[in-house]
Amino acid sequence: TLVLDITPTMQEKIAGSMTGATRISEAKKGFEAVLKQIPNNTWITIVCFSGKGRKIAVEQICAPFQNDRTSDQLSEKMKLVNAVELAPNGTNTPLAGAVRKLLSPGQNKDFWPAKFSGTKTLILLTDGEDNWAENEKDNAYSGKDPDKVIVEALKDAPEDVEIHIVFFGLESKEGTDNYNQLKALKNDDLYLDPIRTPVQLHTGAKTSQDFANQLKNAVLPRVNYINAKRQKELRVTLQGQAIYGTSEALEPAVYNLFGLGSPQKLELFAGDRVLLRARSAGGLLLSIPAAVYDLPGRPEYERLVRSPAGPLHLSIPKFSFGKETTTSRDLAMLATLEQQPDTKAQLLLQAPRPLFAWFDVNYADGQPANATLSPRVRIENRAGTISPTWSVDLVDWDRNRGGTETIRKPTIEAFWLDGVPLPLTTYTVDMKNLAESKANARKQASDRGQAVDLVDLAIETIGPSKYLTVRLQYAKPGEFVFLRPGGWNHKDAKLVTLREQHSYYDTHARYTARFGPLAPDDFGSTQKLELFSVAALRDHARKADKTAKLTFPDRPLEVYDYSNKITLTEPKE
Repeated sequence: TLVLDITPTMQEKIAGSMTGATRISEAKKGFEAVLKQIPNNTWITIVCFSGKGRKIAVEQICAPFQNDRTSDQLSEKMKLVNAVELAPNGTNTPLAGAVRKLLSPGQNKDFWPAKFSGTKTLILLTDGEDNWAENEKDNAYSGKDPDKVIVEALKDAPEDVEIHIVFFGLESKEGTDNYNQLKALKNDDLYLDPIRTPVQLHTGAKTSQDFANQLKNAVLPRVNYINAKRQKELRVTLQGQAIYGTSEALEPAVYNLFGLGSPQKLELFAGDRVLLRARSAGGLLLSIPAAVYDLPGRPEYERLVRSPAGPLHLSIPKFSFGKETTTSRDLAMLATLEQQPDTKAQLLLQAPRPLFAWFDVNYADGQPANATLSPRVRIENRAGTISPTWSVDLVDWDRNRGGTETIRKPTIEAFWLDGVPLPLTTYTVDMKNLAESKANARKQASDRGQAVDLVDLAIETIGPSKYLTVRLQYAKPGEFVFLRPGGWNHKDAKLVTLREQHSYYDTHARYTARFGPLAPDDFGSTQKLELFSVAALRDHARKADKTAKLTFPDRPLEVYDYSNKITLTEPKE
């Protein structure tokens, strides 16, 4: 809602103006400039205010309308604005009273659209101090400072409103005096109970362009997020804008979100990076970056390799040729997994992350590896991305034939697990007596007839840190197992690891798992290690319909990089 002061002082000339423009004429041009930069489909109301005696006049210039950014609409609305005449002499400036009237629940239908989703913004242009209270001692806010009246009105409003007060066309001293009357509004502690957006004061604007520049961000939609009694705002990125608006770095916590319909909550965990999408019907959805999701007809992503549409989506947003030797070529890529996004706004939003993910990589032609090569797959978690992301390196993948056109293509199958089946067994590890723990584990496997042998249990030094290292022999090549500190959600796990490394030497059916770095308290503890069959993990994902498979298309492999689209940052040299 745009609010224009039409008190008689608005007829005064702007000091220093080369054209002799008056405050009211330049203010009307400023409204036109602001209307041009308000986003499409935004609801707008234009009103004017003045006061005389006990009466505050707040009147519509333009009834609520939905901006379509057409020249015809702009011309129509500006005819109404330009036709507005100043109030007669003897009127005063009930600035705080006008704000209170505009925010009053009973006045909502006059100054705000009846139904809309989004945030409310009130932009008030004035050239004067609030002098209504001092002239009319028996009025409704007699004895109250204007700043207190504004804060009370904001708190009594049924929902939050972002208020911008612009002191326009003034000499520096006048602007300072007006600012000082309301400067207490800059105290953030005034807006805590209930939590409201702090009022913004703007000074120094003398031209229409000054006014438009000061309000450039104010007219954009926003989402407010609150934690620890402090409110911050995130500006909504509009379609066609090249750079996302981002929040500051946030602590892991639950944040209250409001501004686009019903209040919602967002729970953030360490390492989360979240992309939210505003719905036209109101509310926020967790979104998936365009570069990794199904976008038919988008030529800028034509090289992107993706799985077919399904409940789980697998994408390769970055691909390159890795290390090259005289005899072999490597492949290097990023892989992302995304579940189908919600289509309804949820009360509690959580970035979807799998409890565990497994990847199988094979040759697309179904033939075995070249006999002269020893291909290896290295998969590593990647942080700082919106979608769950892994780097996938295929080492010694194919013979080097002097070019890239004939390099064999991979097929990748991914498995997303939100839970796990029962473990094959659970090892109890006394960190003070690894030898006895090893003996008990080997006897335990023998008693149960399991074809998995705990070969070694040790604490090894790697770099500056120590790691619990477990070596296992499984039944035969291809029958992988996976070891994890007890309690997948760490509820029962005393050993909370920052790094894990799982290495398979499948030709010999050997597996090594490392957990650490160990903390001082770990060395005197007892740990539980759960052993799972990877075949059972795969089946668990299949039953939940949480698998995806892709094959690189039948064309020469080519390098591409859309990774900046999943981190929301532009690539740097």
